[in-house]
Amino acid sequence: MVEVEDLYLPNSGQALSIRSFYSEVVMTTAFPPCQNRTDWKSLYAAAILETNKGVLPQRVSEAEAAVIARRREIFYAHGTPEEKEALEDALYALHAFTTAWQHSEAA
Repeated sequence: MVEVEDLYLPNSGQALSIRSFYSEVVMTTAFPPCQNRTDWKSLYAAAILETNKGVLPQRVSEAEAAVIARRREIFYAHGTPEEKEALEDALYALHAFTTAWQHSEAA
């Protein structure tokens, strides 16, 4: 008979007490915060101003990731309406920039 206090971990061959198992597991719905609340702005500017076509896709990708991360962060932290609008504008501009760049490459 298995004790209620023990939890067997099949892949490890170990049993943990439920108390220690739950003390090891932390669940959260929060997203990790941006390193700096303006990081996305500098990455966005670097992407938009990039002239080296070899580096451009990476710059745009980094900027998009930073904008999306900040959007998620302020979704839970209630950012200002101005910043929310700026993030939407930046994401739209990055998508438009990418589309224009891809079309110019194809031509």
